[in-house]
Amino acid sequence: MMMENNPLQRKVERRKHFSHDSEKPIGWYLKRVDKLITQNVNDMFAPMGLTRTHWQALNNTYHGRVKTREDLHELIHDFVDLKTLDEVIDSLVQRGWMIRTEKPELGITELELTGEGNEAFPRLDAILFEFDKQVFQGITEEEYKTAIKVLNQLICNLNHTAH
Repeated sequence: MMMENNPLQRKVERRKHFSHDSEKPIGWYLKRVDKLITQNVNDMFAPMGLTRTHWQALNNTYHGRVKTREDLHELIHDFVDLKTLDEVIDSLVQRGWMIRTEKPELGITELELTGEGNEAFPRLDAILFEFDKQVFQGITEEEYKTAIKVLNQLICNLNHTAH
């Protein structure tokens, strides 16, 4: 029996797009970078009993980008589920760095850093600043802006595709 006559064995020539020119698909690079960032940040903060998710909660609360648990979850839901986020918030409250105020009548939980949390943040921020310098070594500001522009366009294209 000759294989080349078997229609199940014939391969269709794949049309090529410029996005196929790299060694791996873009999703591989995106997941790998995110995994390495998380691993490195978790390793740096492990001696302090903190993780990347702790950092995200502290950073976004400190800068006022989030005022509620719900806002924070909306911002980082691609990285962490609500159960894990609640565990992180609980640990920050127990540490004395965050105040959580339940507002059941509004269906929200307000978040605020304590004085201790506000004092601790700059020390953690300095650690992350040094980490960022290492991560972005050899990348110009222009290259970074281009990468962000490309990623934003991909997000926009995929959001339109998903609907």
